[in-house]
Amino acid sequence: MNIATLTRMVAGNAALRRRQTLQPVGGQGDKIFPPTYPGEGRNAQPTHVYEVRRLNGEDVACVLVDSPQSQANRLEESLLAAHRSGDAPVPHVVVDFNGFDLAGLSEVTSLDAPHRVYDAVLRDSLLDGKPFMNSPVGERLAKAKPEDASALLETSPSALLFGAWHSTGEGGGLGAKFARCLVSEIVAVRVPVEPVENRRTGEVELRTAGRRHRLCRPFDQPDPLPLHPRRLRTTARERPTADADDLSRTARRTPPRLRRRTPTQPGHAGEAAGE
Repeated sequence: MNIATLTRMVAGNAALRRRQTLQPVGGQGDKIFPPTYPGEGRNAQPTHVYEVRRLNGEDVACVLVDSPQSQANRLEESLLAAHRSGDAPVPHVVVDFNGFDLAGLSEVTSLDAPHRVYDAVLRDSLLDGKPFMNSPVGERLAKAKPEDASALLETSPSALLFGAWHSTGEGGGLGAKFARCLVSEIVAVRVPVEPVENRRTGEVELRTAGRRHRLCRPFDQPDPLPLHPRRLRTTARERPTADADDLSRTARRTPPRLRRRTPTQPGHAGEAAGE
């Protein structure tokens, strides 16, 4: 693909999409460890992000391996590495921390700052003796809009590619806001899961079945046997149809209950007797 083809596609198409099939470094079928995210609700345990996707006309259970946000950070790191090596000069802003005696920190750039060119590290820095956002460059960035984003294109074009928001701008969050133009994610497909009903909400959640000692089944097929049969404890009184052997086994299994008898004679110690 050359620049002429790319320009024509951008002008005449809604989006460009590429799908790439990946395999674990250890080989096809090797184990991977998807990331976990905070659960919903109070004291919820971290969980994987499962979802059902439609692939080739069927519902397939999938799990998120690398999110769009994480992919954006990885791509920015690659751009920064290419710039430092001289392979691909990329316009960006650098905050110099040399001389401040910060161990392990020499600079922060708009390619690795969390909020890119609108990050607080840049806002709290000085450019030619002025606060960055009060400098001519900062004022242009603050006024940038989707209709005219030339300031971002000249100063930090990666912000247009991966998205940026001047959240502390004028109007209480009404500052410059640009949606990402590039979305990338890694998803594992056909993962072993089992549906679990939430007793509180009634919603069905997907959870991993990889640790079950059984063959994995498609998520939408019912399980022939309960995965965790509930153990019911009964007594002889609750089982009127049980035979003598069952009653004797129940009696041997149920420990006797103890109660304290009240002494009936002076000096007679209380004793414990089984009921």
